[in-house]
Amino acid sequence: MARHHVAFTVCGALLSALMVVALGACGGGGGGGASAAVSTGVSAGAASGASASSAASDSGASSSPAAASAPAASSTPSNGATANVLRLSTAVQNQTVAKDAAASGMLASVGVAGVYMAAAKPFLTAVLAGAPATTANCAKGGTVATVVSNAGAPGVRAGETASVSFSQCVGQIAAPELSSADALGGNVSFAVQSVQGSVGSRTANWSYSATETANALAIDSSSGSTTFNGTVTFTVAYDAATATMTTTASAPNLTIERTQTSASGTSLDGTISIGSLTWTDVDNVATTTETLNASCAVSDVVAGVTLAFDVTTPVSLTIANGAIGAGTQQLSTADTTESIVAQNAATFAITVTSQGLTGVWTQSASSLAS
Repeated sequence: MARHHVAFTVCGALLSALMVVALGACGGGGGGGASAAVSTGVSAGAASGASASSAASDSGASSSPAAASAPAASSTPSNGATANVLRLSTAVQNQTVAKDAAASGMLASVGVAGVYMAAAKPFLTAVLAGAPATTANCAKGGTVATVVSNAGAPGVRAGETASVSFSQCVGQIAAPELSSADALGGNVSFAVQSVQGSVGSRTANWSYSATETANALAIDSSSGSTTFNGTVTFTVAYDAATATMTTTASAPNLTIERTQTSASGTSLDGTISIGSLTWTDVDNVATTTETLNASCAVSDVVAGVTLAFDVTTPVSLTIANGAIGAGTQQLSTADTTESIVAQNAATFAITVTSQGLTGVWTQSASSLAS
């Protein structure tokens, strides 16, 4: 069984409008699109006391009715940012901030899971075949090279290590973060700690534990680049009686670097730091459906401005055909909660609550991923 994980729907991070808010206001207050259902008289926090109208102007969104000037933000969000903070509460009035926070949170949790595990497929293919070294042409251009040490017989064995290098590889691995034209570059390395049973069997139980390290694993598109670094430790266990494969994974620290070119041609750079990431994925091999739970702490930093929040999955995400069709992911700080609810594979409902105020937004899956 060369297949390790079905790809997940993942979302782009640090989108241009959030960067514009950060660059223009050092953390601006409210200003929402006309499609929002927002309580009137909202006063949303902002890092430098910027007015609601200034953030709306910077982000291209229109102000919601009776939006008040934003007070200075607390400098201590729940997960540790200390200066120049764009508060999550701004998302009550600002659809752009709500969308970009959702996209960043999804990328930092579900997206990491999908990209890391998709990148593991060449490693599994090589070790299950007992191939010490392979180089393959990718489906739509570029190459992927795999080198396995301590190989010599088919199967995953304790002590095996491997390096997988992608060179302008297009179309070789399946992850919705990768469009048909995106090129994958960089390297991932693996070390297998323990193995029980015959990995890949469909008729008997098995499990294995390993670490995977991304070394500048980069997704390059025409409008930007997203680069992953850091180590994930994971265990995969297969239950033959139920035909389910359960993956549990954790990572103390990961980073995602994002460079994006705006419509005006401006280069916008940012970093997502991910702390204490954990996820559990239960994959039904027979039906190719999955459920995923994830949690982590996220800190987006753009032009010295930080948007920080914690991520949890209060309702498991249901994944079929590579798309999230149901479930809830939640972003939170000390005073604000943003819930991202999958209505179906194409639509997400976003609800932001802060100090008795509520903003409700609807986003397409494609808009979150753009």
